[in-house]
Amino acid sequence: MTRPDLSRRARYRIRFAKRGALRYISVIDLTRGWERTLRRAGAPLLYSQGFNPRPQLHIAAGLPLGVEGRAEVMDAWLEGDGLPEPSALLERLRRAAPDGLAIG
Repeated sequence: MTRPDLSRRARYRIRFAKRGALRYISVIDLTRGWERTLRRAGAPLLYSQGFNPRPQLHIAAGLPLGVEGRAEVMDAWLEGDGLPEPSALLERLRRAAPDGLAIG
């Protein structure tokens, strides 16, 4: 059995705010929105193993529907040979984010 190359993996902690109409989506839908945003930004996501692989994302604390979040935190695990610099990833995420999702 071979061991995975952990040097090609990294956790990125992303701070964001959800505002406007985006405050009316659930935590599950917010996670799906983050999946799409990260894919649009070209981030090399790390996927879970098994029958239905999902990107390794974790939102720290889900807010109730209708509540705006000004200081939300999400961890995203990325893997690959050329992991992006945090500043470059931040800029790409800002361009790919939907209205109401402020990243920074």
